[in-house]
Amino acid sequence: MSRNILGDVPAPPQRHLELGQEKALALLEEAKKKPVYYSYLLSRVYALLGMKNEALDIIQLGIEKGFQEAQEYLFEYPFLAKSYFFDNLRDEPRFRAILEKQKALHLENLKKYGWL
Repeated sequence: MSRNILGDVPAPPQRHLELGQEKALALLEEAKKKPVYYSYLLSRVYALLGMKNEALDIIQLGIEKGFQEAQEYLFEYPFLAKSYFFDNLRDEPRFRAILEKQKALHLENLKKYGWL
């Protein structure tokens, strides 16, 4: 068990599945008060629980407001493309559209700045 703002909860988000969906969602109540700041946690748990629309909403929110509210660019292309947390979203048209947009931005930034 690790300690974080949610209290004593299992460190990897996939462990929330073992707690059952209801308990996992209850543990997220505190994180939902700051959805951009905790967008990685929320999106992964929602995706793992099969709550696709909620996961996609949080991913989109993180992309749109991540830098303003968390001072970092969230959900960059390599993370979205490789993370197994989002495997059950890969066939969703909305996820594919987000992925393509992030890929284009990633390639544009590589062209401008190279590997950072």
